[in-house]
Amino acid sequence: MEPKDFLTLANELAASEKAAEARSATSRAYYAAFHCALNILQDMGFDIPSNHRSHEAVSAHLTNSGNPTVDDHGRTLLDFRGWRNNADYEIEDVTHEDPKKARQFVKIAEYLIRELEDECEGPERDEIIASIKAYLEKLKS
Repeated sequence: MEPKDFLTLANELAASEKAAEARSATSRAYYAAFHCALNILQDMGFDIPSNHRSHEAVSAHLTNSGNPTVDDHGRTLLDFRGWRNNADYEIEDVTHEDPKKARQFVKIAEYLIRELEDECEGPERDEIIASIKAYLEKLKS
């Protein structure tokens, strides 16, 4: 399965006016962005744990990339996880039942994916890898 398949589903769900589908659209949009970011980091040679810690690890790697755009997107991805958690777990919070808001989250995911691909697969790729490696080395000491 490709991570962008989650984005396709998120778009379909966000087109609905139903509360559960709006919430699910937010969740699927987050997972599309998360898994795309995870794949990018793995393609760069980074070993990300495949458990609940992977979410924090992906964001931490991105926010320590030395690239301002990637750093910002790492923070946005971490915020997006909070929005996804609220959509999935805070049933009494009806703000995540708004289809317009769900469509906004889908657009955020599309933007994050596009930007991360452009930056991490572009001419600054080697510098990004070096900065993340330096960050990981600092963690060891």
